[in-house]
Amino acid sequence: MTLPRNAERLTIYLEQTERHGRIPEFVEIVGRARRLGLAGATVVPGVEGFGGSARVHRRRGLGVKADVPVVIMIVDTSDHIDRLLFEAGHLIWGSAVVRQPVEVIVHRHGRTGPEVGDP
Repeated sequence: MTLPRNAERLTIYLEQTERHGRIPEFVEIVGRARRLGLAGATVVPGVEGFGGSARVHRRRGLGVKADVPVVIMIVDTSDHIDRLLFEAGHLIWGSAVVRQPVEVIVHRHGRTGPEVGDP
């Protein structure tokens, strides 16, 4: 799949300890994005942060994980983002979610060279 030049970025801010049953929510969201055929998803662990509760979440010591923030970033078409939000919206209820238009400069997908988004 080649992303068009004009796409969207969905950014979801969660806590690492948030669960969907026995599975971390970020794992479930990324899995759903993959099953729906989205272009890709990246989960970035945070070192420290706070949200609506104003409670600070931080990593404790060297390599000891606490209730740290995690950020999921997904870039795809508006239609694909809509499908993911429909399928996984209940998972991100109460989380901070940002949706922004982005310009795709390069998108590599299983090829040796870059693919540039269509104008």
